[in-house]
Amino acid sequence: MNRPGLLLENGTIYAGFGSNGCNYGNQAWVLAYNALTLQQVGVFDASPVKGLASIWQSGAGLTADSAGNIYAETAEGAFDANLGGQDFGSSVLKLTQTSSGLALTDYFTPYNQATLSQMDLDLSSAGVLVLPDQPGAHPHLAVATGKQGILYLLDRDNMGHYNPAGDSQIVQELSPGIGEVNGVPVYWNGKL
Repeated sequence: MNRPGLLLENGTIYAGFGSNGCNYGNQAWVLAYNALTLQQVGVFDASPVKGLASIWQSGAGLTADSAGNIYAETAEGAFDANLGGQDFGSSVLKLTQTSSGLALTDYFTPYNQATLSQMDLDLSSAGVLVLPDQPGAHPHLAVATGKQGILYLLDRDNMGHYNPAGDSQIVQELSPGIGEVNGVPVYWNGKL
């Protein structure tokens, strides 16, 4: 099912696909179509081997930055990308439209991905928030969160991939105690 909102970016329509309500056997697809011709111009599957990892984001749409990169969060499922695999369960994805299709150009996966997936505490209950350019060492930031309610502040130029020893490779991780997030955070007047 197409559960997230559609995204129109640079003449391309992006649609995320996720679970039909029962996660088993579902995959995490992002499909890209030319907005004028409706010809498919890109496909990315975040879980081609094991399934699951759907992109649902509580209806929140996929997100784009000013460079045209696309961001999405995946649900619980297998993760083996750090070992050269193709599964990105409970991850934040950065996709880039190229002349040859839709390519994964970066990602972040929390260190406790296996636990998040096992306990159905996946990230895909929320969408990714791209922040306006900021001063300092990390001018291009994004915020991701999910069912656990932890906020992940990510550098869009280096999202950090996966570190099994902890999430020290990202800009910041906050546990504000807000509980499960369904939807997408909001940035207004310098506040999240």
